[in-house]
Amino acid sequence: MKEAYKEKYGAELADAVAADFNNRIKRPIVKTLTKNFYRNLAQTAATEMETKNDLLFLLNIFDSTINYHLCFDRPEQDDYNAVFAEWYQQTQDAFFECLPNVSRDNYADYEAKKDDTLLNAGMHWLAPDKQAFWADKY
Repeated sequence: MKEAYKEKYGAELADAVAADFNNRIKRPIVKTLTKNFYRNLAQTAATEMETKNDLLFLLNIFDSTINYHLCFDRPEQDDYNAVFAEWYQQTQDAFFECLPNVSRDNYADYEAKKDDTLLNAGMHWLAPDKQAFWADKY
């Protein structure tokens, strides 16, 4: 992170600032992003999204992003990660309760298969420029 900061801003990022960001500031940001993601996904699923596969695909991408940012492989963060994981599970459960055609079991099956046909969501409900972004990125 320090190298990326120096490259982008031309200044050194002190160890204390980097540690503070990773251990104190980043966590509430991730929690806020999670709340906004699930709220927006629920609204989109209710009004625009056409397939269950699209929804599961987006959930899978978001879960991967969360795992990347929270460093679940660091033992010194186990206590925080356990609290976050419990909160995240409750958030996801509340989300699935709102959807009549998608369940946690559907998502678990989706994650377990890792089948290319499942991962390639259509996203036909998106505007053409956004579809192009997804096609290029994923």
